[in-house]
Amino acid sequence: MKPENLNQLWDWIQNTELSFQIGATWVFPLLESIHVLSVVFLFSSILIVDLRIMRVSALNYPIQLVYKELVPWSWAAFAISCMSGLGLFISRPGAYAENPAFQIKMCLLLLAGVNLALFKLKSSNDKAHAEDVNQYAFSREEYQACLSVLIWASVIFAGRWIGHIN
Repeated sequence: MKPENLNQLWDWIQNTELSFQIGATWVFPLLESIHVLSVVFLFSSILIVDLRIMRVSALNYPIQLVYKELVPWSWAAFAISCMSGLGLFISRPGAYAENPAFQIKMCLLLLAGVNLALFKLKSSNDKAHAEDVNQYAFSREEYQACLSVLIWASVIFAGRWIGHIN
């Protein structure tokens, strides 16, 4: 899509009644609050799983159990974050699309997805981190878990900067 077509799309979205209702009423702070809470829940659940993969916490629980119990909650929080984030975006799509912090956040979200896809592709989570692995060796999954924490923390930082960069 050409940039002028995107600008027309952003203008069209911003001129809808939905955009007005979100941006000019109590709906925006509500969506923003839901977005922040769902991101906190998302990051917390991902962090617990990643810290377990890195053998930093929850060592009394098998990785498969932690993964099985928390990943569905992560996906639910991610879905809520996406829906509330889309609502926020609709209120000022052109301004958000041009915001460097928003662009960085979107790139980081894509990178988080690639990291997750590589994790799922390269490891069978039924066998991931069998407990007989050398306790001092740092596996590829542990590196990816570290990268995941770094990426998601960066997503949060970029998200916080969106409101402060014009």
